[in-house]
Amino acid sequence: MFYIIAPVDTKRIFAVGLIDKYISSSAIEEAIRLNDEKTVVVLKEGGIFAFTAKKSPSKVVVNAHDVEYNCADGALYQIDCSQYKSKVIVEIYH
Repeated sequence: MFYIIAPVDTKRIFAVGLIDKYISSSAIEEAIRLNDEKTVVVLKEGGIFAFTAKKSPSKVVVNAHDVEYNCADGALYQIDCSQYKSKVIVEIYH
């Protein structure tokens, strides 16, 4: 068993990383908040991506495809990106 301590902010999305990896945050190549409406996270490879947010996102896009996300525990959201073997671009709309 392991624990992840991640902030939950009312205005921001915090990228946790690939939670199926031992060091989840090392899979994040880049995380950019473009504006108040969109955050883009570039992952080095696919896996189970997690992020925290105070409010549910309006939409999540992975490699130009709309995807479903799961709310794991109140403010922790998960997206299955395991079908991708190389770089993954996740767009989270606030």
